[in-house]
Amino acid sequence: MLLLYWTIAKRFSRSLRTDGFARFTAIASIASIAIGCFAVIVSMSVLRGYEEQILEVALRFTSHIEIRPADGTDLILHNSTIRTIKGVRGVIDAEPVLLREALARTRGGVDGVIVQGLPQGRLRRLLPGTLVRGNLPATAGEGVVGSELARTLALDIGDTLALFSASAASTVPTVAGLRVCGIFTSGMSSVDGASVITNTQTLRQAFGMPPTAVSMIAVELNNPSEAYRVAARLLHVVPGNTMLIPWQDRYASISGWIELQKKPIPIIMGLICIVAIFTTISSLLVSVVLKTRSLAILASLGMSSNSLMMVVLIRALRIGISGSVLGSAMALLLTWVQHTWKVISLDGTVYYLSSLPVSLNAWIFITVPMITIVLSAVAAVVPMLRISRLSVSRVLRWS
Repeated sequence: MLLLYWTIAKRFSRSLRTDGFARFTAIASIASIAIGCFAVIVSMSVLRGYEEQILEVALRFTSHIEIRPADGTDLILHNSTIRTIKGVRGVIDAEPVLLREALARTRGGVDGVIVQGLPQGRLRRLLPGTLVRGNLPATAGEGVVGSELARTLALDIGDTLALFSASAASTVPTVAGLRVCGIFTSGMSSVDGASVITNTQTLRQAFGMPPTAVSMIAVELNNPSEAYRVAARLLHVVPGNTMLIPWQDRYASISGWIELQKKPIPIIMGLICIVAIFTTISSLLVSVVLKTRSLAILASLGMSSNSLMMVVLIRALRIGISGSVLGSAMALLLTWVQHTWKVISLDGTVYYLSSLPVSLNAWIFITVPMITIVLSAVAAVVPMLRISRLSVSRVLRWS
């Protein structure tokens, strides 16, 4: 029976192609659904891409929770401190990190940088997937630099970077040399444009830091979304002169921007759906009016009102499926091109990232078309009600 309905609906649609106005309304309906589906998928893909990229890069180059001294000085690390932090529920690792602000000078220019000294194990986890050229720091006096910083200072593998760092204990800046052994890229402008990374031993020797002094403790969690909850537990075990910074607070501005952009999506999607529904209703009503005599003949041959309504419903589904497939295909093509070749660039100083991030999450490309198709079926209700009130004798007598 369903095959019969599908066949009649197909012939119903084919016969309407000869009428210019009916064909125009059908095309307008499919186009409005396609544009709406395209707009919603792309906007959701961009916001999801921002979340994924920020979470990946931010947590790769910082940590889920940072334990820093409240007065800006170095922490004096005791062996028991790390063990105590690792014992807190939800914590999987805690490592000391050294940080120094410095001026980096080369023949290509001068720029401010953040020099990070990381344990060798953290270096091996952090850098292999991001290195563009070169190798990890293997010996003393070596370090890697961000790709944007390397471009700004005209740095290449084997060049020497002069670092000037001031301290509160002396008016004379400390000068250290660092040989560039690798160049990395994270995709995050704030990291690539100002980061110099080396191992802990090299940074201690370069700036004469005590062996027990650390700038912060990087805490890794089982579940990053529970950073606030774990930070509340850590308050009871860390020294009193420290502050805890969850990753959500460190990137509060971009997280707030993402959440702000999410709020209008239901409203925008609702408006797009209303436009699509009304154009679909208009197209179906035009079809029903133009084919009233044909529908009356089918009714006189024994087809029930429910069967006639099924024909209209199938036509509505054909319009919804056509528009959804077209819009999803365009959105998939655009997001794939951007994901592969990064054709749309951004100002990294404003948006954190140097290119527009997109997500190829299958959930987005399945959910939005399915909702669109369901709404297309809802749009068939008005024409179906009109058919249910169809008077066969009156139509055949006066048509």
